[in-house]
Amino acid sequence: MLINLDQFNSVNDKNFYRQLPYFLRDSLLVAGLSRVFGDMGDLRAAYHQTEIALDFGTCDQPMFWTYRFDDYAFHYLLKNSPGIFAMHQVCSEKLLTLRQYDAEKHTEYYKTLLTFFDCRLNAAAAAKRLYIHRSSFLNRLERIEKLFNIDFNSNNELLYLGLSMLIIERN
Repeated sequence: MLINLDQFNSVNDKNFYRQLPYFLRDSLLVAGLSRVFGDMGDLRAAYHQTEIALDFGTCDQPMFWTYRFDDYAFHYLLKNSPGIFAMHQVCSEKLLTLRQYDAEKHTEYYKTLLTFFDCRLNAAAAAKRLYIHRSSFLNRLERIEKLFNIDFNSNNELLYLGLSMLIIERN
């Protein structure tokens, strides 16, 4: 169903988005919502956006009635970013080596790095979450930097490591 939201912009009409879940529930339907588009040439893209929203949304939150593309666009990009490559063919080799090192030496460097990224590169917060002293965390981070030749001052490397971790965690 294609809905022209211009019909729901007046002050006297009920809020479309507030009423939609009730309509869907009563009709036993679910809806994928694309971004708003104005050009009919974007109709195909809007259709695909609704499919993506439904695919990801029904897996993530099966009890919802509506799923917005914007809520799942990032997950879609992550899932499709490796393209034809397997995870180990596209993710950071440094990160993959670090994970292998953890498995062989029974260390927790990957967990340390993942926590560091989850805490927005805040060493104090990451140390607190890992239940270790801040200086111990910084020493561990320094060992990671030396062992795996990671440059924490490089925005490109940090972005690549972060995306690689997200891809690994989603697979």
